Amino acid sequence: MDTRLPLIPGNFYAEPFPFLVVDNYTQFGDRSVVVAEIPDYRLVFTLNNFIPIVCYTLMWYSLNLMVNVYCWTSWKEGFRRRRLVNLTTSLAHSTISGVFLFVYFCRNTRLMFASPYHYYSFLELQIILISMGYFIYDSLDMIFNETLNVSSVVLMIHHVCSIIFLTVVLASHKFLLYAYWALMMEVSSIFLHCRGILNQSKLSTTSMISLYKVVSYVNIVLFVPFRFFTQAFLMLWSFVNLYNINWVFFTMSMICNLCFLATNCALFLRLLHSDGFICDKVTSDNLGVFAEDVEYKQVEKGELLQDHDDYDRNT
Repeated sequence: MDTRLPLIPGNFYAEPFPFLVVDNYTQFGDRSVVVAEIPDYRLVFTLNNFIPIVCYTLMWYSLNLMVNVYCWTSWKEGFRRRRLVNLTTSLAHSTISGVFLFVYFCRNTRLMFASPYHYYSFLELQIILISMGYFIYDSLDMIFNETLNVSSVVLMIHHVCSIIFLTVVLASHKFLLYAYWALMMEVSSIFLHCRGILNQSKLSTTSMISLYKVVSYVNIVLFVPFRFFTQAFLMLWSFVNLYNINWVFFTMSMICNLCFLATNCALFLRLLHSDGFICDKVTSDNLGVFAEDVEYKQVEKGELLQDHDDYDRNT
């Protein structure tokens, strides 16, 4: 296991800025892997990768348990409290990964544009493994604890695509910075989850109305560069490097990116409607399952009916 960082020569910074260029910087990559023909998924299960993934998954599960025990304790056990606990855990992941990647991007902007394909470092791989652990934990949590609805299905598809997307880095020792670009969306997710917490806790309609408005505006503003711009860059970069990477990687990249683009567009429109930026005269009932709060109301209505039935049986 080589934990050394790739050596970046001084003349690299004297070259023209590498915006959407073919990545030929093989000197930045894993010295043992020059050309990655197809993903070797056996590498995912090597001790260097598999053990950290398991540990990070358990870490997120432990954090979720701590949040469940110490946070939102005044809320009655039910769908809304589960959502608050889950959103708090998600906020922790977004903050850790989003802040790290934003700082990394600011410090290594030229490198991020120049070598999404070849650059590789085991130390810098850890943020990928941490995120994989989170997506695995959250997927399992949804399977066992989440109510089946449109949102949970879309989120599950997103998580599956994310895991597939990130395992390519492990299976090829390539595309580390390409994955960094994809995870830059977590910067936007920080405010998305803050908005969700304020919304679910009903603080957005009581003591923190002003804060909610600020967060919702910031969320919309950051959504565009950190989701749509990064998506555009990833897809354009794939086409620019079409003959530089194996067709398997290109196909996987395009499929995952199209899935992310579809979910981001749907999420963006839902946020715009929910926060009154578009179609504010169209009610949630008219939008049906496409509205943000309809599914929550349906679940809570079911819980209230269940509580009423339990009360009747006990009396």
